[in-house]
Amino acid sequence: MLDRTERSHSWRVFRLWLWELLLQHFPNLRWPKSDSLAELLALLRSETIVSHGPRREIECTQGIEQGASALRETLNIFARVRFGPSVAVLVEDVVANISDVKKLVEVGRWIGECDNGEALLARLRQA
Repeated sequence: MLDRTERSHSWRVFRLWLWELLLQHFPNLRWPKSDSLAELLALLRSETIVSHGPRREIECTQGIEQGASALRETLNIFARVRFGPSVAVLVEDVVANISDVKKLVEVGRWIGECDNGEALLARLRQA
């Protein structure tokens, strides 16, 4: 189990990885001042990114879908590291059906916050 410092480090590493992924698709993107993933996702959905015509909107949608797919994979790895393969398999089944990036980010936060696999699975069942 990761202690609070290790969870904080894991979350920072995850945010940096996501940022690098987004910069590949949106090189002029600026990280929100609050350093919040929720704010970044709102920015990605804003008109400032998708207002560059249909091609750019399709690219944005594809980028978000690719990011969500990579996020699902990362969540599975994160769950496996924190709680072992039996919990990770169950997490994988749940996140495979989630297309909302905000919800995926919330699951990532749960993985970091929960003290054990049972607590995580209980949260996933309630969602």
